[in-house]
Amino acid sequence: MSDLCILLIDDDEQAAESLQQRLTDNGHCCEYVNNTTEGLQRALTDAYDIVIVVRKLPAPEGLSFVFQLRKQQQDIPILIISALTDIDDRIEGLNAGGDDYLIQPYAFRELLARLEALHRRAPGHILEHSLKVADLELDLLNRTVKRSGKSIRLQPR
Repeated sequence: MSDLCILLIDDDEQAAESLQQRLTDNGHCCEYVNNTTEGLQRALTDAYDIVIVVRKLPAPEGLSFVFQLRKQQQDIPILIISALTDIDDRIEGLNAGGDDYLIQPYAFRELLARLEALHRRAPGHILEHSLKVADLELDLLNRTVKRSGKSIRLQPR
């Protein structure tokens, strides 16, 4: 997984610092704030790859943050973490503008996988889809090969 710059918004200082440390140990930059007001200000002024927000925060609540960020036309991926497990709660989080909804308790490996999936789908994310060696180029998406800029016809197999 590539290094990500993550904004974490959580009012549980102990849980947030633990998650921040684990993300940092996995090679990511993670900045933590304990309220949505500061989180919104940072998300609008600083460059982050992903925002993780805990849903149940003191006013303004986590979904209010998501709604406000989307209202500002920010397309940064947002992962909502919540202990609320009801399907209506999850739908409400996604409809507010969240890109994914992770229920607590969760496995850290699953969180990492979801962050990677969100990052892959993020606007502006570029996937490596070509291989180059000297003057030989292989386009993995289009399944084409060129040598010195000239196409080489491949057999179907």
